[in-house]
Amino acid sequence: MMKKIRFTIAALLTAAVFVSCSGTDPEASSSEPPLSSEVAEQDFTGDVCTDAVYESKIADGLWQRALELKKHFDTRTTCGSSSHLQGICADDRLEYMYFSYTDVLAKLDMSTGKVVGSVGGFGKGSFGTPGGAHLGCIAYYDGKIYGSLEYKDPGKKFFVCVFDENAITSVGMDMKEMESGVDAVLLYEPTVDFRDPLGDGIVGEDGFAENEKIGGHKYGCSGIDGITFGRLPGSPEGSREYMMVAYGIYGKDAWTTDRFDNDYNIIQVYDQDELTPEKLFRFTYERGLDPDLSEQEALHAVETLFVFTGNTHYGTQNLEYERDTGNILLVTYGTKKTNYPGCSLFVVDGSAAPEKTIIQAGQNAEIRNKKTAEAVKARSQYYRVDEKYPQIDLCRLKRLESAFCEEKTWGESGIFALISGTDAPANSTTGIMSLGGGYWYIADGATSVSLYRSGSDYSFNIVLK
Repeated sequence: MMKKIRFTIAALLTAAVFVSCSGTDPEASSSEPPLSSEVAEQDFTGDVCTDAVYESKIADGLWQRALELKKHFDTRTTCGSSSHLQGICADDRLEYMYFSYTDVLAKLDMSTGKVVGSVGGFGKGSFGTPGGAHLGCIAYYDGKIYGSLEYKDPGKKFFVCVFDENAITSVGMDMKEMESGVDAVLLYEPTVDFRDPLGDGIVGEDGFAENEKIGGHKYGCSGIDGITFGRLPGSPEGSREYMMVAYGIYGKDAWTTDRFDNDYNIIQVYDQDELTPEKLFRFTYERGLDPDLSEQEALHAVETLFVFTGNTHYGTQNLEYERDTGNILLVTYGTKKTNYPGCSLFVVDGSAAPEKTIIQAGQNAEIRNKKTAEAVKARSQYYRVDEKYPQIDLCRLKRLESAFCEEKTWGESGIFALISGTDAPANSTTGIMSLGGGYWYIADGATSVSLYRSGSDYSFNIVLK
């Protein structure tokens, strides 16, 4: 029987001056440079959570405890100017928060606001390689902190790193020197999709698609970032919960004009019961550097969810499951292609089961440029299986009140779909965390997080008192 979900997150908060860090180049990772540390000084007003059904689902939330704690946390100092925070999570008692900082995980005592532990040793140059690792969003589940971990150079592998909360006991710990407490599982789908050349012929010496190059990369996969735990859309309360990991998606320059297979946000769904000792074992940097893809250690997805939003640069930065509604929030840098709305927050309707539909990888695109059209059509053939384009599970976006909502054929894509989205609150691309009852911790600066409350339409207001 599945254990009850604890507390999930894909978010950011601010971590403190813990251990020396050097971070990764934001253009080579699935995230962008640090954001402003300014806090939005706005009153907590407006029509918030008035829907009776919405209000009735707050019983198991952590928001009561959050109201007893500080409403604002600020570590004030970043951990190296070339990196930035990626995500937060907290345990199910709201005793400790955990902060991902690209190459460091920090542990903060929520009663004092002080950092009491940190684990580093992931970053650029740590292993004598140019790429190092990229620790992204994190989620808490059953005493463990789960974080997306990228190794783009040279291994081209994508892991979920798993930290034991009890193993983080002091500031300045190095994962390379720890005998236990830091494990990882290799994710099969993002690894092979990132490597896939799709017949474009732009490959490295290893035969795989090259990072940041326009060629290859199935679905435009640039790696992984968002992670959360929750029920599948459309499943009833009490159904089993899964680990969900969102792709980063390339989306700048020619990716927004010459590619039509990168308009979905993609969520891979994994069964955490399959995290056996054969697949989840102590992480060493050699596992990230070695390009070998062993079936013994690779975890395969049990489901792949597609969300049509239009291309979002670097995909879903924070993926967050809202436990009292079953909705799934995708926080992005916004849609980038011409004729798309530019929304940065999308909400998957947790009450609706995904619809079976045919993948659109450019085969129906209406492209005026003949050379581009030929390349797009040829690339789309690599998505066919047994001479047919496969069916996918397409999630339904929630129609957000007072937000963008339109159903039509989008640009030259040839895809008819509903897109509904709005502006992501504060700096939530670097941190958002559901507490239930419409309450959230949200990053609102480069080093700060505050308590917010949302209405049923996902309008957010800061809680100052």
